[in-house]
Amino acid sequence: MTDHTASYSHARQDRQARGVEFWFYFALIFVAALPFAVFAWARVLGRDGKGIVRRAWAEADAIVPTIFSA
Repeated sequence: MTDHTASYSHARQDRQARGVEFWFYFALIFVAALPFAVFAWARVLGRDGKGIVRRAWAEADAIVPTIFSA
């Protein structure tokens, strides 16, 4: 029997179901995280393989759900 609890399509649907308010806060935090990502990227000089935008995106994606879960 196939395990459907970790389905990729389920995660994709969750991402599409996010509302306008979520994306508004996500954009604000993303823009705020960019300078910190630039600093961290310059400090490490890209050793971990993450670019500036990817690092800021990861930070915003970690922070915004925490705000909405509170």
